[in-house]
Amino acid sequence: MDRPHSLVVKPDVEERRALLELPRVFVPPYFGPAGWIGIDVDESPRTDWTVIAELIDASYRQVALKRQVAALDAHPVVASMSPTAAAGHPASGN
Repeated sequence: MDRPHSLVVKPDVEERRALLELPRVFVPPYFGPAGWIGIDVDESPRTDWTVIAELIDASYRQVALKRQVAALDAHPVVASMSPTAAAGHPASGN
């Protein structure tokens, strides 16, 4: 199955069950048995990028070392910035 615009995340067990009910969510062949899921994303209004960001954050916290999670928690302002601002790029149109 071709999924050109998708990402793979590892939600907790309960969230995984709920997400798998959505038509855009699938079990990737290699990572799926280890609890990972795939999500089809695109630029349409159907993609809720806030939810995607939360899933990426939760996934990272599940697989990262404790010291990496502590470093992330030590800089919460970066997590709340837009991806452009967090990368050090000025916002467009300003």
